[in-house]
Amino acid sequence: MYEILFGQADSLFKPLSHILSLNLKAIDSVREKQIDVLSRIVDQGVGHAKTFSTEPSIESFCSIHQAYWGVVQETLSASVKDTFELWTDTQAKVGDILRASNSGSDITKQERAVAGPLAAAEQAVSKKAVSKPATGRKKPTPKAKPRAPAASKTDVESH
Repeated sequence: MYEILFGQADSLFKPLSHILSLNLKAIDSVREKQIDVLSRIVDQGVGHAKTFSTEPSIESFCSIHQAYWGVVQETLSASVKDTFELWTDTQAKVGDILRASNSGSDITKQERAVAGPLAAAEQAVSKKAVSKPATGRKKPTPKAKPRAPAASKTDVESH
């Protein structure tokens, strides 16, 4: 009997540990990608700052500045798309794991043999626990006891 319980607990936690490992891999991958994106943006920013001293006109400065922010926007957009795809794939795998664990394919003959008598016992108990049908009348509620009048300040001071 205990072997069955331990086997069921093991089969319960196996998908959870697999889901946890998938999420940890995804988090680690996102962390690495974010480090890479941040270092690229910092490098581009340093390169952009170096061009400030070489540009004499305001028009060329504005065009270079606009191009820089366009590159930063493309970099961040690509990073967000990659991260979204990674999380979407990870969640699809988690869904597959959950569907596989809920399919009941791990039930053995011995577990079915134990489950049959348990189900019969549950049905027998539920038949006994059936309550009487409602008659439509409410049960009388007990009336509250009248309270003693509260003592006023003058009564308290006089004693």
